[in-house]
Amino acid sequence: MAARCTDTGAFGGGIQQASDGGRDAMARGREAVHHLHGGRRLARVHRGAQRQDRGRRDARDRLSAASFRVGLYYYRVRWYPGAIDRFKEVLKVDPSYPERDAVYFYLAESLSKTDKTVPEAIPYFERLIAEFVESEYLDDA
Repeated sequence: MAARCTDTGAFGGGIQQASDGGRDAMARGREAVHHLHGGRRLARVHRGAQRQDRGRRDARDRLSAASFRVGLYYYRVRWYPGAIDRFKEVLKVDPSYPERDAVYFYLAESLSKTDKTVPEAIPYFERLIAEFVESEYLDDA
């Protein structure tokens, strides 16, 4: 219930004080400010999560790049079983690795250099052609 006090002083009346109505408006205002700040907090948390995801992606890319370089070394020294293991590891651990075209190419090449696994090389060449419209490895695939 809204209680009103009326002062009928010298001017005959009209100072009214709204007690409950004013309190309700203040409570709604505080609630709106609270939600606004809560929204900002959520936005900060969301941005922090995005940075964390980018950090994880960067770390995963660096680890995959290191495994790829080891596999490439094995390929160049013609130790194909080691190269095959490293390239398959990159694809297993990080299927969205940005340099997958190189991984597919060198994995297929390594597999084709070993007598027993030549048929296994074909799907990797096919993936390279299917997934990458522009790649420096397409002409050799």
